[in-house]
Amino acid sequence: RNVLEDVQIGEVDGSVAIDVSFSFPIRYVKHFPIDRGDEIRIELDPIAVSKVDQEAIFGRESLTSFAYDDRAPIERVIYEGDVEPRPFLTIEFEHPVVFRVEQGEDFRSLRVIIPGPSAGAAEPSVKQGGD
Repeated sequence: RNVLEDVQIGEVDGSVAIDVSFSFPIRYVKHFPIDRGDEIRIELDPIAVSKVDQEAIFGRESLTSFAYDDRAPIERVIYEGDVEPRPFLTIEFEHPVVFRVEQGEDFRSLRVIIPGPSAGAAEPSVKQGGD
């Protein structure tokens, strides 16, 4: 049985929303980097896992076949259940993006928001001024 069910890319309030669905309830714990990068590592806490899913939560799997959308330049979505202290979800992008991470309303999903009309490009973190 797979842990990752689906990756959907949509739009919410002018921002790009990446929804990752799981086969059992999960709780978002934390993520890094905080708000920009070419990869997000999201720490998860599986909750209410059935006997059928017990073995799957300690496995590793990835999704690479989903509808591509250039607003959300995803290369791969990886579930890593074999790391301590808790499982991780890693989303790899083709290039750095600005993002924020939210718990899904149903506790079977996570949402990554890439804000604004320039959703595909990260702003420089250091601004250089002139003389």
